[in-house]
Amino acid sequence: HPSYAVSLGNLSGCYWDIGEYFQAIELAFSALDIYKVTLGDNNPTYALLLDNLATYCSGIGLLSKAIELNELALGIYKGARGDNHPDYARILNNLAVCYNKLGDYAQAIELHKQALKIIQVTLGENHLDYANSLNNLASCYENIGDYTTAIELNKQTLEIMKIALGENHPKYASDL
Repeated sequence: HPSYAVSLGNLSGCYWDIGEYFQAIELAFSALDIYKVTLGDNNPTYALLLDNLATYCSGIGLLSKAIELNELALGIYKGARGDNHPDYARILNNLAVCYNKLGDYAQAIELHKQALKIIQVTLGENHLDYANSLNNLASCYENIGDYTTAIELNKQTLEIMKIALGENHPKYASDL
């Protein structure tokens, strides 16, 4: 039942938060199997769970698996909701993070820029998702040694965070 899959997904997140990464991934795969049977493998919810699982895989260094899952999620989401949806942009961002970790900075930058365009149109330039995308893009530029661009993007990120969260918010302090 899909509700059981939701519970598995929530439990998976708890295990991830306490550092039980392989347990988290195992539960996420179990939830994914249930969604595939109950919702179908062309459902946006299925795609978002693929993306979450990809984030887990990326977090423990299984980058090729994460890329595979993200690309599958992108295809499903594009077919279900189109490629101008904020969730599609989030999946693009997560895929770009994988490429950044792999050192394929050109691919990562291109994907982050695509995600930024979608977020700019759908959510606006003052949205926290836009700030997150800018921050991720800045990381790519930092990795290739383009510190001028990285600094400018980080300044834009901070300005959005300051407006959206305030200067006393921990996330603002972290980005600062």
